[in-house]
Amino acid sequence: MTTIKNSKIIKTITWNIGGGKILADGADPKLLASYSENGIRDIAKYLKSVNPDIITLQEVHKNKDFDQAEFIANELGFKYFIHDSVSSSHVDSGFKLGNAIISRYPISDHTSGLFFNPDVNMNWEDGTIVISHDKGFTKCNIDIDGELIEVTSLHLLPFRKFGIDLDSTLANKILVDVQEKIRPSIEKWIIQGDFNIDSPTISEFLTDISKSSNVTEAEIISPTTPKGRKYDHILYEGLKITTFAIEPKVNTDHYPIASVFSV
Repeated sequence: MTTIKNSKIIKTITWNIGGGKILADGADPKLLASYSENGIRDIAKYLKSVNPDIITLQEVHKNKDFDQAEFIANELGFKYFIHDSVSSSHVDSGFKLGNAIISRYPISDHTSGLFFNPDVNMNWEDGTIVISHDKGFTKCNIDIDGELIEVTSLHLLPFRKFGIDLDSTLANKILVDVQEKIRPSIEKWIIQGDFNIDSPTISEFLTDISKSSNVTEAEIISPTTPKGRKYDHILYEGLKITTFAIEPKVNTDHYPIASVFSV
């Protein structure tokens, strides 16, 4: 973090790391099964090169022997991290999958939870039928030299894959539940993550949270996945975003978004 004209400047990254898997050589980047190589060291190396202050991650693996969030924090030299498992991993057996927040600065008031799961079915790309698994959020306050910011990392159900129209009653029920559970509790906050809503903006789908005139979001003008979809989003209040960039030159099935905020 730096200070410019009495403003604190912080850099954040949000990234669905897909269990730390990267694209196999020569594989089709539009197929989830193509992301089969262990790339957690590559992911940590990229994050270290960007040197963020706060990282929000989704689809982070953990079992009794290895925690990807802890590994990344150690690689960056950060001592503050939280990692909440949400469900058994659909990416790699033997692991739990969840959300994580890694910070250069102290973390307090950690909470987490699950969103409403409608238990709907879909045909997977290999022809098998899968049932929607749990999704959820991880939230905490981060103390940036005396300035508290509430940070949330979340992952929503893939509406499109499960055939859920965003204008439907079911989608409304899901989104009402999401907003009740992630509603900010302090004046300065950032919500980042994989919303699985393919749109440049998502305020129109989160009307309860976005009704405040001070809520802002980063307009996503280029894809955040190799399939060309704009699934990953950032909302915030009480801060000002000065720059943000989507980095497509990675081999994961979502791209990281790096943002610079003035507090």
